[in-house]
Amino acid sequence: GAQNKIFELSQLNDIFTDLIIADMTTTMETIAKEYRVDKTRIGFIRFIFEAHEGVAVVSTLEAKTGHIRLAIAPDQMESALMIVDDLKKDFLFDEI
Repeated sequence: GAQNKIFELSQLNDIFTDLIIADMTTTMETIAKEYRVDKTRIGFIRFIFEAHEGVAVVSTLEAKTGHIRLAIAPDQMESALMIVDDLKKDFLFDEI
C-alpha cells in the first residue's frame, strides 16, 4: 500500500544522500574565480551552470552586490570561461 511506497522513497532518499556525500568527498580540487555580476541574474547564472553539469559550482558571496564565486573543475576551465564570455554579452559579469 501507500505506506510501503513512502518507506521505499525514504530508503531511496537515504541512498541518494549517501551517494552525494561520497561524491563530494571524492571530488577533485577546483579553481575558484570571483566575479561581480548583475545581482538580479544570480539565480539565472546558477541555473546555467547547473545545466552544464560538472563544469562549475556557483556560490553567492554577497547577494546585494552581486559578488559570486565559481568553483571550476580544472578540466572544464575552457568550458566555464566560454559560458562566462557568453553571459557577459547580456549583463555585467566581471572578474574580481
